Amino acid sequence: MGYYVDMEMNNMVISADKVQACLSAINEMFTDENLENGSGGSFGGSITEETPIRERKWYSWVNNPDGGFKTLQDALESWRYSYNLLENGDVEIEYFNGEKLGDDSQFMEVIAPFMPNGSSVDCRGEDGCLWQWMFKDGILDERSGKVVYE
Repeated sequence: MGYYVDMEMNNMVISADKVQACLSAINEMFTDENLENGSGGSFGGSITEETPIRERKWYSWVNNPDGGFKTLQDALESWRYSYNLLENGDVEIEYFNGEKLGDDSQFMEVIAPFMPNGSSVDCRGEDGCLWQWMFKDGILDERSGKVVYE
C-alpha cells in the first residue's frame, strides 16, 4: 500500500554553512524519544514492549540508522532524495527518487530552517491532488493547489 506522488524541487539548496546543522536535525528525528512520540510502524512478528524502539518504529520508507547518518548525503539518499554536491559545498536536493509518499512532510518540516526563503516542493498525488511545501523564514507552509486553465 502507499500513496504514489511526483515531486518537483524548486531552489532546494542547503548552504554549506548549514549542512552539519541540517544533518544534526535529521538525526534528531531518530532519537528514541522522537521515535516514541512520532512516527510509527511495526516490523511485525513477535514485537513486544521490551523490543527496542528502533526495532518497533521508524519513519516510513527510511532506513533507520543506528548511531545516525554520517553525512547529509547519506540522509538524503535514505529519505529517497537525489542531490547534487555543488563546488562551494552547498547541497542541492534535485528530485525525489521514490514512488510512494512516506513521512516526507515531517522530513520537510525538519529541514525547513535550512532552506532558502521561497524554495518549494510541488507535489502531485496519484489521485491528482496538488499541494506545495513552501519554505519561508525557516517555516514549512503546506498549501493546496489546483490547475486553472484560461
